[in-house]
Amino acid sequence: MSLQSECAFYWRFAPILEMAKTSWVAGPILAEARDEIQSIAAHTRNALLREMCISLLDATTEDRIVNFPTEQVVNEILEGIVQGNGAKFPGIFEGKKVAHLNVQAFG
Repeated sequence: MSLQSECAFYWRFAPILEMAKTSWVAGPILAEARDEIQSIAAHTRNALLREMCISLLDATTEDRIVNFPTEQVVNEILEGIVQGNGAKFPGIFEGKKVAHLNVQAFG
């Protein structure tokens, strides 16, 4: 793969790992992103790109991969937001109108 292609793949998947540092990301999505970034790190000849990949992988270790939230977890999050306890769940629903969330989409 060319360096240009590696960079394109990096910028396609890196934002998912960045988001996983502060928010929940569905397990399969995060796992795919980690796999792609690991592949780039293993095969690139560019030291800077390899270092960027390894840094991202270190910041999103396997224990950050969570299953997609169950309806109970979503309800707890929504209840926390309604009660003004949003700080307990940083970044999860930023910029979204909670009233328009479809809980069934999470379960």
